[in-house]
Order: sequence, then C-alpha cells, then structure tokens
Amino acid sequence: MEERKPEISIPQFARYACDDLRSFYFEARLQQKPGADFQDVNRWFWADTAAGNLLRAIRDRLTATNDPALAGIAFGIAR
Repeated sequence: MEERKPEISIPQFARYACDDLRSFYFEARLQQKPGADFQDVNRWFWADTAAGNLLRAIRDRLTATNDPALAGIAFGIAR
C-alpha cells in the first residue's frame, strides 16, 4: 500500500489499521448512544461486533507465531 511508509513494518501498519477500525466503531457507537461511558462502548465492541471478533482473530494469529515482536503488536491490537 502506498500509504505505508517503508520504515513501518507490515505488522505495525496492520496494528495502526486495527486502531483506526476500533476508533471508527467507538466514535460511531458514541454517536448512537451519547450517554454511554467507555466501559459500555468497550464491552459492546468486544462482545457484539464482527470487528471485535476480527481483531481477536488477528491477535491470536500473531500470538501463535511465538515471535516476541509480533506478540507485542498482538497485545496492542486486542488485549
């Protein structure tokens, strides 16, 4: 992708994309439910959305490599 600068690794770029996706969902949910607090939105995202399932699957895939660098990125994607 031309948006990825050469000095940013593909796994790190994926982490940034996951952060953007999560932020998009959080902001959309806050528009739907303006009174929701962070815990409510966080619980909704991880329990009720396909995006939450996707990010957990990415985390699990990176963790399964047993590469410490990828494990760190996995932790940032989904704790």
